[in-house]
Amino acid sequence: MQRRQLLTAWAALLLLAQVLFAQVLLAQVASAVAQTYPSRPIRQIVPYASGSAADALARVAGDKLAQVLGQPVVIDSRPGANSIVGAEVAARAAADGYTFVQLNDAASALNVALYPKLPYHTLKDFAPLTRAGSFAMVLVVNPAVPVASVEQFLAWARAGKEINFGSGGVGSAQHVLMEMLISSTGLRLTHVPYRGVIPAMNDVVAGHIPMMVVGLAGSLGAIRSGLLRPIAMTGAKRAAELPDVPTLAEKGIAGFPAEPWTAFFAPAGTPEPILARLSGGLVEALNDAGVREKLKPVMEVETSTPEALRAMVERDIERYGNLVRAVGMKAE
Repeated sequence: MQRRQLLTAWAALLLLAQVLFAQVLLAQVASAVAQTYPSRPIRQIVPYASGSAADALARVAGDKLAQVLGQPVVIDSRPGANSIVGAEVAARAAADGYTFVQLNDAASALNVALYPKLPYHTLKDFAPLTRAGSFAMVLVVNPAVPVASVEQFLAWARAGKEINFGSGGVGSAQHVLMEMLISSTGLRLTHVPYRGVIPAMNDVVAGHIPMMVVGLAGSLGAIRSGLLRPIAMTGAKRAAELPDVPTLAEKGIAGFPAEPWTAFFAPAGTPEPILARLSGGLVEALNDAGVREKLKPVMEVETSTPEALRAMVERDIERYGNLVRAVGMKAE
């Protein structure tokens, strides 16, 4: 009996030693790989349309990252299905550090709540690298609408019988921010989804719909030309381009500030030393003065640690999940 117990104990010790040896060996291999990483071009998947603010970020940051890491960064544009097409490709890519993806808050958090059969889960299928920044959004109306302040807007919207608002589609940033405003104020407004933000904004300019929330970068020209009237910013601070336009938070609207953000992720399982190198390279690239200056017209750059980004995704999955359930939002 004692001999059997002794043999069992020895077998357990041998197995433990093998496991520890394997772990040490894997760590050494990962460290050796990280020391030579990267040794070939890196693919950046962009699940957004060419010419968009996200596309501009990808190209400007990618060019600088190539300088930092010493290897080309190749843009792989995969737009479609509310970013699901590109995100799925990234989730299934080899976890070797040679593929990373840009995902905004809708792709990384809202989609998790909006699509019951989403082919990826951000917290399970991706390793966070760094936040990249946020996009200023502004509530605008057609100039024929008789309002010029948040207070006037709320009074007008509450007095109207049937008021529509446009967006770039169900689950878009424009849609989500308007639903947040509706939820906070009790307004009764009807959503009119378009196939993209530009057609929606054009219809506000034309007077076919009276209002929407839209990105400041894409609407500033129409605002300065008097084709759109800005009412309020959705973020934490006023825009330098529109210093007289207040924020919704300033006016006491609950649930704000809020504005869409974007970030970079790698496939889950990418070795930690490589994640650290890629994350550090992205942070260095994004914090470069030249990069920030180039991106200033389209976004506010703000980097983070991977841990802070994960916490932000967790927070927004919960927040958007509550919103989706509260308003009965359904994917198209």
